Amino acid sequence: MNLYLVRHGSYTSADVNLSSPLSAEGKADITRLATYFSKIELTVSTLYHSTKLRAQQTAKILADVLNQGVSELQEGLE
Repeated sequence: MNLYLVRHGSYTSADVNLSSPLSAEGKADITRLATYFSKIELTVSTLYHSTKLRAQQTAKILADVLNQGVSELQEGLE
């Protein structure tokens, strides 16, 4: 089993709160990462993310490429 850790992309607010969304730059960065993973044919069975909006958005972008859009909220990830 392999474990890959990815931090969420850049977000829009200087405040550190759960509802800060990804910035345009953060979305572009994660999209580039997802494209790279696709090129090397990386697949994952499960993507876990925290309750932070930016983490959910990051997981969605990656999941769309890596495992048909499946991601799960995992309590305790912050």
